[in-house]
Amino acid sequence: MGPTDYFVWQPLFAQHVDALGESSNDGRALGVWRHVASKTGNLEGMIAFVEGEPRGYVLFRERLDIRGARTVLNIEAKYSGADSNRAAVNEELLGAVFAAAAKRGFDAISWLVDAEDEVGLQQSARMGSRSDEVRFEISVDSRQQNEG
Repeated sequence: MGPTDYFVWQPLFAQHVDALGESSNDGRALGVWRHVASKTGNLEGMIAFVEGEPRGYVLFRERLDIRGARTVLNIEAKYSGADSNRAAVNEELLGAVFAAAAKRGFDAISWLVDAEDEVGLQQSARMGSRSDEVRFEISVDSRQQNEG
């Protein structure tokens, strides 16, 4: 994705956020797009097209796995639509990420799945192996408030 692709990507982003049960708005979309356009933290993206129409997107970045001493492309977000082309779009997006990883000589691709997303967990288990990692999160604001 390049800086001029915002208006192609934005409707897909809105559909993705809606599918996650969140409310989409221009502020949220622009906030994410700033990272995409500036490649913050090596963030990259691709859009999948079916018959000339945008149907999905993927955002990914490089990650170093120090436990395995390997380089990994980490999928940050992937949306493959909700229509009958979903499987083909998903395959196109994953194929593009695999091609990028292979071209760079990376060792693996990784992604997160919500622990309560049973379909996502089943699909992921068919494609790859589950890691032993569990990710936690703490907001910067809460940390600063606790120290103050």
